[in-house]
This record gives sequence, structure tokens and C-alpha cells, in this order.
Amino acid sequence: MGNDGILLAGGEPKLVNVQAYCFKRHGISVLGDSSAYDYRTYGYSQPDFVRFERVGVGLNKAYGVFITGADSNAGLITFIDGRANELGGVYDHSQLGNTWIAPGFHSNTRSPDTAGPAQAITSVSVRDNVATIVVTAALGKTLTPAGNWITTTGSADASFNGTCKVTTVNPDTRTLACSFPHSNGSTRDGTVQRAAASSVYAVYASISDGSEISGKWNVAGPFAGRGGSSSTVVVNPYCESDEQTPDFGSKTLVLGGNCDGIDTNWTHGGIRAFNGGLSFDTSGSSGVAMMNRSDSSNFLQIRAGKTADQDMGFEFYGHDAKPRFSIYRTAGGAVFFRDWTNKGIVPLSFTSGADTALTASGSTSPLNLQQNSTGDLMFYSNAPTNTRMKSAGNFVFGDRTKPAITVETGGEYGVLYAAGTNELGLGFTGSATAQPGSAIATFSKKTGVRFEVGISTPKLTGIADSAVVANLNADMVDGKHASAFALSAFADVSYTAMPTFDAGAANTFKITLNGNVTSSKLTNATAGEQLNFIVCQDTPGGRSFAWPANVKGAVLGTKASTCSTQSFVFDGTSAYAITAGIMDQ
Repeated sequence: MGNDGILLAGGEPKLVNVQAYCFKRHGISVLGDSSAYDYRTYGYSQPDFVRFERVGVGLNKAYGVFITGADSNAGLITFIDGRANELGGVYDHSQLGNTWIAPGFHSNTRSPDTAGPAQAITSVSVRDNVATIVVTAALGKTLTPAGNWITTTGSADASFNGTCKVTTVNPDTRTLACSFPHSNGSTRDGTVQRAAASSVYAVYASISDGSEISGKWNVAGPFAGRGGSSSTVVVNPYCESDEQTPDFGSKTLVLGGNCDGIDTNWTHGGIRAFNGGLSFDTSGSSGVAMMNRSDSSNFLQIRAGKTADQDMGFEFYGHDAKPRFSIYRTAGGAVFFRDWTNKGIVPLSFTSGADTALTASGSTSPLNLQQNSTGDLMFYSNAPTNTRMKSAGNFVFGDRTKPAITVETGGEYGVLYAAGTNELGLGFTGSATAQPGSAIATFSKKTGVRFEVGISTPKLTGIADSAVVANLNADMVDGKHASAFALSAFADVSYTAMPTFDAGAANTFKITLNGNVTSSKLTNATAGEQLNFIVCQDTPGGRSFAWPANVKGAVLGTKASTCSTQSFVFDGTSAYAITAGIMDQ
């Protein structure tokens, strides 16, 4: 007995149907840190395997039950009732932890002593371990009761600062007296005020009896820096009011109970029933950790339903209990990542056996990607007119109203875009997302290349239209520029029995006859366009070649491993030979 109601410091103590009320410090102290007495004389304190059953602790100045130290572990405390203890119902910072079953807490930490108003000190003097404190003004009501605790600070000699219990009060001389272990002497200045509970308990932490005078036993207290970080289990705690304090160590696991919803300072991780499932509480930065203590595979399993798949997933909520982000799988097999703070859009989704989509906040946002059923990577939507990367790896810019390729030039943006049907435009614009008002050059399948600016005037002497010039000569050009150029390209046409020669893609064609050509076609030729044919025989030779019906005056050699060449000009309807042709070369 002493400052604490019951001190347990050894053996395997057991308390049954015990009440510890109204003590100066703790109702019950379980000290496994060998601080209760001189361990060299009495041995180490080892109150492991403590057992409490139906124990009540209340109205104590500190904690109802205080447990600390490396050897105060493996206890089983069943149904402890803590009421109106000023610091808290339970303090358990044993090193290895204890198990608490159905502890109850009522109105603890609701009325701890607080520091009172500070008053200026005239002088402090000590004689025979009794301090006399004189203040400059009339004593305030928080200082006057005898038996009150006071704290002095800021004195000229700091050794006179401290906390003591008032023994006598003289309002006329503005004097307080208290027991204060110190050599005889005096100092001045500073302040005095009613002591806060923490200062009072710090005094009790250093003494063993009820005299408020330091003794040879140094009993640990809540502010003595003792105790470990216990791995404690608390089963179904009950809180009837706001306790406003964490009663257990930082590694406490709480199973069930209601304290998390009532105690505003509750900081313990816990598991409890919630809407037919489980609710997990965490505290601090650690969250929920899963550690694999073996080299086996480790999985977090969530089963969807009893007889059929159901929606399942994870949801992340803000401090205001509103959803922020979720990851979930629908019963149909689609997996979604949802950003609730951005209009509820789904930035990433996987659909079983169907599309995979990566999207931003809306249809006009910088990123909105989807994959269609043919494997194309789509930009903005699944419509065929929108930009996409084909499954073969090439890009298709399908929206002709938007720039296809935009290049930052340091001034305006250079843009390649669709200027019309079978026509590309190249121009400049001040906006990275807008097409130019007009092109500086166009590339047409039908008319070839056209340059609109930067060319001398006149462009062609005597030529006013923009059509391809069929017979361009030096007399018609100023020597530097031309408004258009006839298409000039070579095509190596693969052998078939019925080949097609596309004059819109090339004007020189080569084909090797690996067999007879029974019919052929010439397409997309333009008036004035010159066409060149190179027709070769394979090693056997003797192959026949049916010229296109609109090619006139053609000849062909049949000698093995030789070629025949001939040139033609197209008048808008037919291609007429303009050379006699060279055969079997």
C-alpha cells in the first residue's frame, strides 16, 4: 500500500473480487521493471502471469490499473471495471503483452487536474525542507486550499522550481508553505500556479509512501519513461463515455467492443463486426501488414459468394466517409478502377473476354484509350473515325476534323491533316488542337503535290489552272518553280493471271510473267500522264500477256529471261504508245 492501492511486483499474483478506489496514484500497480525496490537486495520483480477476475478500480488520481516492465507479461485479466480514474482506466505497456477480456470503462480521464492561473513570485525560501513562497498580489483561489498541489517555475535559481503539496496558507502575508526537499537558501522571481495532474503524478512516480516526500523506493509511474511497446489483446472492451485516452500500448489488437466509436482519442488497431462483415481499425502509418514467414506462396483471397459470383472489391474512403477510389470486380467478370472524386469515371477496366479500356475524366480529355474487339488501341472512343493504333502496330488518324500530327516549331504549330478526300494538307496554326485555316502545301492522290505560298509569280507562263501540266518545257516555266508535278513512282506488280496496274499509285510498272496473263486492267490514270511498262518473261519464257483494253499499240517479246519495255501517254480514255517498244532485252 502507499501511493498505489495495491502493488504487485513478483510471483504470479491473482486478484479476485477486489476493489481499489480513491488512491493518490494508481489503484493497482503491476511493476515488472524492478523499479519498486532495490533489486540487489530483494531480487528482480517478475509479476508475470498475473490473473484478475471481477476487479474494480475507480476514483484514483492516476490509472485504475497500471502495468509496465519487461516481466509483467502473459497475464489474463477478466472483467475489470474502471470508473472515473483521472488518467485512464488501464495503462498496459508491458513488454510482451497481456490478454484483457471484457474490460469496462466509465468516465475515465474526464476530470484530471489542470494547471491554474500563474501568479508572480516575490521570493522563495527553504528551511529544513520546507519551502515558503511569497507572491506579489493576493493569493488566487486556485492556490489557497491547503492540501492543494502547486508548481513553481522561472525562479532565478532553477533548483527551487518544482511541484509540492501545500501544507499551510496565510492570505494576509500572501504566503504558501509546502514540503520541498532542498538545502537551506532562497531565490526570487518566477511564477506559481496550481499543478497540473502530470506534474503531481511525476512526484508520485519517484516516491513510495503517502508522505509526498522522496523515499528510497523509486516506484515507476506513467510519466517516468518506463514500459515497453506491448503486443496486447483486448477482447470486447466496453466504453460508456468518452475516455479520451489510449489505454494500451501501440501494438494492441482489439477484438470487438464499442470504444472506437466513443473514445475520441482511441488509437488502437481492431477488428469488429460490421454490416454482416468485418471492420478493421488501424492507427499510425503502418496500416494493415501481411508478412510471409515462409517461402511459400502468399495470397489474399476474397470469395465472391456461396452459390454464385457476386460483386466484390476494395473501396477507399476519405475522412468525411465519402468514397474516393475503388477497385472492384463485377459478377460478370469485369474489373474496374473507379475514381469517385473525378465524377465517378472508370480510368481502367478489364472485361473478361471483351474490351480493356484506359480512360481519363471525359471524352475530350487528353487520355481516353480503349481496345476494340479486333485488338486496335482506340483514342477517345470505339468509333472507326477516331484515332487508333491497329493491332498490326500502325497508327490510323481517323478523325479528319482534327490534326493528325502536330509539331511545336517555337512559333506556330506545324500540322499535317486531312484536307479533303484522298488529300493531305500541311500548314501552320496557333493552336495545337486546331487545323490551319489554309494549307501551304497539299498532297493529292489525283493531282500530286501543290505548293500554295513562297513561289514566284507567275508560277507558270501562260498556265492559269492548277491541273497537272502534261508537256512541261522550258518555254513555259520561269526557270525556278512549277505549281504542280506529275506523279512519278515505280511499282513492282506481283504476278497474277489478272493483274491491275494502278496509275494513281505509280506511273512505271514492272511485272514478271510466271504464267499466262489472261486479262489485265489499267486504273486511275489521268489525262496527260505518261505510263511505262516493263514486262519480263520467266526462265521457260513464251508466256502470253493480255494488255489492258485501254492500252493501245503495245508489243511484247517472248524470249526466256528477257524483258520488253514501252511507254504510253493517257488522253483521258486510253493509253497510246509513244515509243515503238524494245523487246527481248
